[in-house]
Amino acid sequence: MNNTSLEDLSIRIITEYYRNNIEPALHYIDENIIWVGPRLGQLIRGREELTRFFREAKTDLAFELGDIQLYDVSSGTSSWEILLIYEVVTRFPDGTFHVHHQRLHYSWTLRRCPQPDGTSRRDFRIIMVHISNAKAIEAVSLYAQSAADSATDALYVHDESDSSGHRCVLRGRDGSSRYFLAERILYIESTDGGRHTAVHTEAQTIPCMERLSQIQEEYGDCFLRPHISYLVNPLAVDDITRFRLTLKNSETLPIPEKRFTAFRSELNRWFLR
Repeated sequence: MNNTSLEDLSIRIITEYYRNNIEPALHYIDENIIWVGPRLGQLIRGREELTRFFREAKTDLAFELGDIQLYDVSSGTSSWEILLIYEVVTRFPDGTFHVHHQRLHYSWTLRRCPQPDGTSRRDFRIIMVHISNAKAIEAVSLYAQSAADSATDALYVHDESDSSGHRCVLRGRDGSSRYFLAERILYIESTDGGRHTAVHTEAQTIPCMERLSQIQEEYGDCFLRPHISYLVNPLAVDDITRFRLTLKNSETLPIPEKRFTAFRSELNRWFLR
């Protein structure tokens, strides 16, 4: 298994974890796992104790993952450290929901694992998981017990709905792998003479390695191109007039006169598909 496979597996495990499905995590967890967090003071040792803890944990909360930033580093041929930085939305039965900024550190190492036929083979297993919030409270429980409890260690609290959908995977200029929810991207801008791009979300601007044409080819279903230098998320368009469009954050992007009529038609077709 190479680092790309471990990256994909790490994303899948945390995605299923926040869907309240812990089976993929349990499959790859080592017998002597150390699990730290996400609540302050929470430390669990051993696969047996962790399995029991998960089985006994009951929650009617729903979770959604936002954009994921991934870093990995090899500690040799048999060990990998993978760091994920992301937002997670916690939804409560009363309709409120909170957004937490979290960090997740996996330590993967090769182990000799027994097989059903009595043989064994070397495979990667997780020997440590550390999940932490930007803020944390002294509560040793797997889930927050109330919205008020969650708000205590929330980075910020939203009062409008958030949705999850198509995820775009791009390479950050800082060496990271960036996993964006397409719905959260406002627009993507060509930079450095067309060699790279900048992804604009409501919260930040992230420089990425890909050319605009590469992103359009890969994720053309998620974005439209009003201008040679921009891809725009149709869901972020608030208004279109001659010869510009206005985004929900009040930013404006130009539309060339010769492109205006065709782009307006493309935008209409996108919403009617």
